[in-house]
Amino acid sequence: LGLRAVERGLGGEVNSYLPLFILLVYAILVVIYSVATPMFEAPDEEQHFGFVQHLTQAWDLPEQHGATKTPWGQEASQPPLYYLLGSLVARLVPADYDPYPLALNPHAEIGIGLAQLNRNTFAHTPDEAFPWHGVALRLHLVRLFSAILGGFSIYAVYRTARLALPDMPIVALVAMAFTAFNPMFLFLSASVNNDNLVTLFGTLASWLMMLLIQRGTTWQRIVLLAIVLALASLSKLSGLTLYPVVGVLLIFLLIKQRLTWRQLFVVAGIIGGSFIVLASWWYLRNLQLYGDVTGLNAMIAIVNPRKVPYTITTMLNEMQGLRISFWALFGWFNVIGPIWFLTAMDILTVIALIGGVWWVWRSVRSENAGRGRPDPYKKRVGVGVGPASPTEMIRNLPLQGSPSPNSERGLGGEVLLPIGILGLQFLVAFASLINWTRITPGTQGRLLFPALAAIATLAALGWTAAARALRRESLVVIPVALMAGVAILIPFLTIAPAYAAPPVVAKLPDGAISADARFGKIEVVGFQIDRQPIQPGGQLPITVYYRGDPYPRNLSLYLTALGPDDQPIGKVDSYPGGGNLPTSAWTPATIYADRYAIPISAAAVGPAQFRIEFGWWDFATKERVKATHADGSPLDALILRGGTLLATSPAPEPGIAQAAVFSGALKLKGYTLSPANGLLNVGDTLSVALDWQGLSQVYEDFTVFVHLEDSSGKPIVQDDAPPLRGSYPTSAWAVGIPLVDIHSLKVTPPGTYRLVIGLYRPRDNSRLPVDLGGDSLTLQTPITVK
Repeated sequence: LGLRAVERGLGGEVNSYLPLFILLVYAILVVIYSVATPMFEAPDEEQHFGFVQHLTQAWDLPEQHGATKTPWGQEASQPPLYYLLGSLVARLVPADYDPYPLALNPHAEIGIGLAQLNRNTFAHTPDEAFPWHGVALRLHLVRLFSAILGGFSIYAVYRTARLALPDMPIVALVAMAFTAFNPMFLFLSASVNNDNLVTLFGTLASWLMMLLIQRGTTWQRIVLLAIVLALASLSKLSGLTLYPVVGVLLIFLLIKQRLTWRQLFVVAGIIGGSFIVLASWWYLRNLQLYGDVTGLNAMIAIVNPRKVPYTITTMLNEMQGLRISFWALFGWFNVIGPIWFLTAMDILTVIALIGGVWWVWRSVRSENAGRGRPDPYKKRVGVGVGPASPTEMIRNLPLQGSPSPNSERGLGGEVLLPIGILGLQFLVAFASLINWTRITPGTQGRLLFPALAAIATLAALGWTAAARALRRESLVVIPVALMAGVAILIPFLTIAPAYAAPPVVAKLPDGAISADARFGKIEVVGFQIDRQPIQPGGQLPITVYYRGDPYPRNLSLYLTALGPDDQPIGKVDSYPGGGNLPTSAWTPATIYADRYAIPISAAAVGPAQFRIEFGWWDFATKERVKATHADGSPLDALILRGGTLLATSPAPEPGIAQAAVFSGALKLKGYTLSPANGLLNVGDTLSVALDWQGLSQVYEDFTVFVHLEDSSGKPIVQDDAPPLRGSYPTSAWAVGIPLVDIHSLKVTPPGTYRLVIGLYRPRDNSRLPVDLGGDSLTLQTPITVK
C-alpha cells in the first residue's frame, strides 16, 4: 500500500512517512543487533574501542609500533576522527582504563565461516550482561553512536537516489530499504568501527554530488562538499577515493558548460584548501612518524602482508568472501548467515544488473532522440562571461537550487550523468578494495560501504527497471521484503545462538549414561552419544553433562575419539559450551548439557563402537587435570563408549549361506571357513568368519561363542569373544548393516567335529534362543582333523 501511495503521490513526491517508517524499523533492529552481539565480537572491535578508550584518558593520539602489543593494535595508524568523536561519547561514563575486560578465547575459530565451535573470540562473563556498567556501558554507548551514524547514512542514501532519479521516487525507497535492511550494514552499525563514519561521509558526498548535477552549483554546496571530503579522509583512508569521483564530476560539469574554467579552478581551490586545513595535519604526522603519509606501512607490519602473489585467480577466489561479507558474515568472520539468503541475493544481484543494463539502453536511445534541444541550465551559469576575480566567481555561482533539466520522463531525457557518477563511485571503491587486498588479505564487503549510496541506488534502479519491463512494478517489494525478513530473524536465529551458553538440566535425561569421574572441582555426571551410525569422515554428536564450582582460571576440555590402536581418529579442543561457557563463569551445583560434534577422520576403520576420551586441561600450561573416581581413587582416563562407526566398504557375502535369527534381533546370514573344505591337520588353525546383521536395535552387549564339539557334544576347543574382539559390541550394531566377525580355533586331537555357535549374556551366561529352536546353531560344514 505504501509503494502504491508513492506512485499516486502529489507531484511525484514521496510519502514522507515511508522513509520515517524505514528509519524507525532500522532503529529497532540496530539496537537488537547490538544487544545480540557480545562485547568485542565484531571485527577488530576491541582494537577500535581500545583507541577510543585511550582518548578518554588523554587527548594525545597513540603511536603504532609493530614490535609492541597495544590495546589499539593496528588501528593507531587509522585517521582519528571516529575515535575522537567516540571518546566524547565514552566520557559520559566513568570507567577504569581497561580496554580488555574479557579474556581471549585461545580456541577461537577466527575467519572460519562455517565454524561450529569457539566462534567467540573472547570468554564472556555475566558482568557484561544488561544492565550495563563501566566498560560495558561505554562500549554500548559508542555502539549507539555508530548506530546513529548509520541512520544518517540511510537517509543520505534516500536523498541521493531521490535526486538521481527524481521521476522514479520508488527507487529512493527501495535504495533506502536496501541499506537499512542489509544484515551486514545493521551488524556493522551496531559495532564500534570507523567504517560507520566514513560510510556516512561517503553517502553525504553522493547526495551532494547529485545536488550539484540536478539543482545547480552553488558556493554553499561546493564548500559543504569540500568539508565532507576532508572529513571523510580524516575518518578512514578509503575516504580519499571520493576525490577522483568528484574530480570527474567537475570535468563533466565543465564539459556540459555548467562551470567555467575560472569557476572550476576556484572550486578545486576550495576542495584542496579544505583538505589542507582539516585533514592534512594527520597525513603529515604519518610522514613524520612512519615515513609514509598514509601510515599503511606501520599497519601492514602488524596485520602482516599477503604472503602469496595476488593474481586474477586469487582475486576471483576471494570474491566468494566478498559476496558473503557484504550481506551476512558476522562475528570475527565466523558466523555466516543463511546460505539460501546469500543465494537469493546472488539471483537478485543478477536481476538488478540485467534491469540496469536495460534501463541504460533505453535511456541512451531516448537521449539520442532528444539531442539538439537547448539546455536551459547553461544560461544560468553565464557561460563565456567569467567573473574578473575569485571572489566574484564565487558570488556569481547560482545560490538557489533550480529544478533539474535532466528529470526523467518515463525513460527519456538526459539522465545518464547522475547514474554514471554513482557507477564511477562504486568502481573506484571496488578498485580501492582490490588494491588493499593486493597488499594484505582482507576482501571484506564492508570496505565497499563508503559507496553504499551508489550501490543501493544502482541496485534499486535495476530491480525497478526489471519490474517495469515485466509490467509489474510491485515486484520490487520482493527484494525489500526478503531483506527485511532476514534482517529481523538473523539476530535471533544466527547471531545470538552462536554465543549462547549450553542448556542446564536438573538431572540426567532418559537415555544418558551416568559417569563416575571427577577432575578437581569438576564432576562429570554423565554422557549421551548419538546412536545414528556415521561413515568415516562424518561427525559424531555427543553430549557431556558436568557441574562444578567456578575456576579462578579458564580450563579447556578435550574429546578424543580413539581408533583400534588407540590413535586419535577425531578430536575437539574447546572452552566449555563450545567456547561460550568459561569455567570462571560457572554457577555452582548446575548441571550443564554440553553438546559437540566430533569430526571423524575419513581414514578411520570400522565397523566399531566409538571410544572417546574426555578430560580437562589448562591451555596456558598445557597441563592436564588428573582424573579420579567420585570416591577419590585414581582413574587413568575417562573413556566414554557409544555410537557406531561404519565400514568404508560393504561386508563380503558369506562363503556358505546359513540363516538363523537369535532372539528375533540378531541374524546370522552365513559363514566362511578357512580352509573352506574344513579339512585340517593336527595343530592347524581354523578360521571361522561369521556374517551377522542386526535386525533391530539391541541395548545389551552379548558374547559370541564358537565351539568345536565332538559327537557327544563335548567342546574340544572354543573361542568366546564379543564381536570384533570388543570393538563392535552388539549394542553398537547398525540395523541392517552386515558385519563379519572372525574367530580362530587351533585344533590338536584328530577326528571329525561339528561347529556350534551362539550368543550369551556375560553376566549370567544365559544364551539367546534361536528361531530354529534351542540356544545354539550347528554350522553345516563338518570339520575333519587328521
